[in-house]
Amino acid sequence: ASAFTYQIESLAGTEAAHRALRGLYGVGGGFALFVMEDPAAPKGQDWSATGQFLRQVLPQAGLVHTRDPLIAVECARRNVAYVLEDHDEDYQVGFTALDELRTDQPVCRAVVAITPAVRLRLLRAGIPEHKILVLESGVSRAALLRHPVEAERWRAALLTPGYRQLVAYCGGLQPERGIGHILQAARALPRTLFVLAGGTAADQAMWGAELLRLGV
Repeated sequence: ASAFTYQIESLAGTEAAHRALRGLYGVGGGFALFVMEDPAAPKGQDWSATGQFLRQVLPQAGLVHTRDPLIAVECARRNVAYVLEDHDEDYQVGFTALDELRTDQPVCRAVVAITPAVRLRLLRAGIPEHKILVLESGVSRAALLRHPVEAERWRAALLTPGYRQLVAYCGGLQPERGIGHILQAARALPRTLFVLAGGTAADQAMWGAELLRLGV
């Protein structure tokens, strides 16, 4: 079933998809959109490294930017240039077939580490230093302006009496993301309300215990 409420295969549907993506990512219109879903594909096929990605994306790709090391391996096998982005997720940390990535060869354009700590792990794993870039997750300023009414509603709902400012963090709760620093800041700023959303149940429990220890 299509994730869209309209027929993307039509000219009007393609333009609607362009508008939706421009609004979602806050980008201009200078990008191409290709519909590659195969209606005849057997059920169970997906866009993983072993699914439709191999047949419908890689043959047409000039450069692939991915977080999935298994997809990067398939790119390396087919000499399709790739950029691998490492956010210290479990499936990235647990990946061990690093030699198959051919990171010392031109097919690997870069390995992006989300933090200096991730960079150090990649270095220790044998990734060439000149291939590693450290880039934090970006925030588009346009995203801050897309839903001002909804944002104000959230502020009104969350900023209960006694608090002057609101600080929100959404994402993973791994220690290397600086969550400990956020909790220390919350302890030092009692008139500021801190809202954290995300993380696994184990990470939530860990930081919940730390909040109790800090008395925040």
